[in-house]
Amino acid sequence: AIMAVGWILVPAEQKARFEAMGEDPSSESRLTYWRAAAEVAVAHPLTGIGYNNWPAYWASVLGGGRIERIHNSTLQAAAETGFPGAALFLGMVLLTFQLNAQTRRRARRMPLWGDVFWGMAAGLDAGMVGFIIAGQFMSVLYYPVFWVSFGLTTAVSETSRKAVRATARQPHHPPLLH
Repeated sequence: AIMAVGWILVPAEQKARFEAMGEDPSSESRLTYWRAAAEVAVAHPLTGIGYNNWPAYWASVLGGGRIERIHNSTLQAAAETGFPGAALFLGMVLLTFQLNAQTRRRARRMPLWGDVFWGMAAGLDAGMVGFIIAGQFMSVLYYPVFWVSFGLTTAVSETSRKAVRATARQPHHPPLLH
């Protein structure tokens, strides 16, 4: 129902863009960049072409003329840092979800602040899902959003771990009898 209402609210120009998707110049250029990035990754599998070197590589080596971006963060990682760099990037994405799942499990056992930790972990997961979706159509590998999110995920996970451990060390006192 939400999607149907949302579709009604989409302007006609945007609907026309969706209908032409895949055949419009923007889509065709992205497919060209993606194919070129995949070929570069295969040609330089271990080291890639170097950190943030795609625009210069595209313009000079590939003869692309105007400096362009890959418009896909995973392919950008593979082309610029090689397959090891892309694997590390994807591993960090997966680690984010794993750490947030651990934080939510810990949060269920916390009498104080458990709801806060659970909500922060869930929010960080939602943000990562948005980043992954956007990152398939934009070059956002080096934007601080991912790196700050990963840092926050690590901090929330570690803080929740320490909070659970500190709570376990506190002596349990039975309630006073009246």
